[in-house]
Amino acid sequence: MPKRYSKESRQYTPDQLQEAVLAVKGSKLTVSAAAREFSIPRKTLDDHVKKEVSSKPGPAQELTNEEESAIVEYAKYLANRGFPMTRSIVRQFVISVVKKSGRTSRFNLEKGPSDKWFRTFFAKHPELTEREPEAQDRSRNRMSNPVVMKQYFDMLKETVDRLQVKPQHIFNCDETGWCGKEKSKQKVIAVKGHHSYQQSVISTGHITAHLCICADGRILPTFVIFEKSLPHMAYKEGVPGDWLFGYSESGYMDSTLFLQWFKRVFIPNCGPARPVLLIMDNHDSHTTLDVIECAIENKIELLGLPPHTTHILQPLDVSVNGPLKSKFSSTVVTLGHLNKQQTVTKAKFPAVLSHAIDELCSPARIKDAFKKTGISPLNPDAIDKSQLTKSHFETLNSSDGKEKNRSTCEPSTSGTSTEGKSETSICTSCGTFLGTNPLVTEGLIPEHLSSIFTPVPCKPQTTRRKLVTEARKGGERGKKENKGSRESAETEREEKGRKRQRKSSTRDGPQETSSRPVDEGSCICKICDTPDGGHDEDTLWIACDNCEDWVHPQCAGLQEEEDLESLAFMCPQCLEE
Repeated sequence: MPKRYSKESRQYTPDQLQEAVLAVKGSKLTVSAAAREFSIPRKTLDDHVKKEVSSKPGPAQELTNEEESAIVEYAKYLANRGFPMTRSIVRQFVISVVKKSGRTSRFNLEKGPSDKWFRTFFAKHPELTEREPEAQDRSRNRMSNPVVMKQYFDMLKETVDRLQVKPQHIFNCDETGWCGKEKSKQKVIAVKGHHSYQQSVISTGHITAHLCICADGRILPTFVIFEKSLPHMAYKEGVPGDWLFGYSESGYMDSTLFLQWFKRVFIPNCGPARPVLLIMDNHDSHTTLDVIECAIENKIELLGLPPHTTHILQPLDVSVNGPLKSKFSSTVVTLGHLNKQQTVTKAKFPAVLSHAIDELCSPARIKDAFKKTGISPLNPDAIDKSQLTKSHFETLNSSDGKEKNRSTCEPSTSGTSTEGKSETSICTSCGTFLGTNPLVTEGLIPEHLSSIFTPVPCKPQTTRRKLVTEARKGGERGKKENKGSRESAETEREEKGRKRQRKSSTRDGPQETSSRPVDEGSCICKICDTPDGGHDEDTLWIACDNCEDWVHPQCAGLQEEEDLESLAFMCPQCLEE
């Protein structure tokens, strides 16, 4: 591609140029000193002093330095919170900034800046770049924050200090799967203008490999799980003799298979020293009662990772599983070239996987995996903090330090107000920022652009409350009493239901059950089974969040002065169920 030559936008005004020329002619500054002070190219200033100007100056900047800096900071702000901007979105913001300034512009105010402007923009701000984003669900985005990381590493440090375990006693296990549709990411040589395809040489169905690695660089025998059944042909050729094989209906790990792996692979191969620490995710198959009892008997400590954080905290996910799949795919492609009739079936899968593990899972890579996740050596700062989601406010406290319930769009102050500035606040119900834009407070954008660059809403902080009911009794006697109370409650509800049907059949018109009644006579309290419960006409009603039936607050033990609008309420019957 030929190099593009373009005249740069000047960073100075004509008045600044004239002032610099006068300073040089008046012998106040040298040409070089004046060029630095007024941000004017030295050659340009020298030409104007000597009156040897042969061309017009370049065009003025379309955006001021302040406006351009605001766009850069806002782009970084959104990217750190999982909402990166595209070129089209940046164009809309540039158009809004230019329109708000009221000045004339060479930009097309319908289409925005051109691709040429973006090339110059990225050249001036090398901290920004364009790339394809990785998909991340909201659960990972919500859990990947500094608070969760701190809680996890505090627990990990307490566990390691309590057990006094060394790297050879710290393990991590996880599953990774193949469905037979994987493709190699390597580029191939093809004929230009023709479609390029590659024949698949994998025919396996779904297969899961359960891996376990140690912080000292070891990898334990692999557990291979087939779909529906074990292969009918010989499948243990070329595979270490201590590998374990099993099958399930779906080809995924289940609680029975994990218990078998725990007893037959992990315990015999983790070493005789005790205690031992096993770090894993909190999948249901990993945390059954049988596994926990077996771990206690063998002095094995189980530590579960926080949900939706394995891409940051799990050594196998960070450095092993992804490269292992790529290595497996490239090995399969190589086999396809060596033998055009070769097909990797279920029986041949373990041998290919064993070769890929031997080639990839070196002791150095495994140790580096534990190092990157901050486990061994213990270092919370070792994790990839670029994957953490930042937020302005983690909690919202009132002025007295106690959280309170507030109605919709009622502000909760999050800082101390200063004279001449309004407080930055947030709605505790919807998470919208109120008052001063926090981006202005943090110095990311100027105040006159606060209406254009808005912050990402926080998580609503409304406190959820439940009614306190009588605790159920433990033991066999308690179980019998609770069972009897449940049966009597069900009988009582059936009787009330029959009464409600008889009363509703005598009324004129349909009965509303899912919206606030206008006439108390059109709705019956679920607790006292009367329209008004002996109360006056101004009595408030409250709906159960579960069954959506209406009750009188007094019947539920609530006071009318409580904030019923923001109260998370469940009726006693639903709580009993």
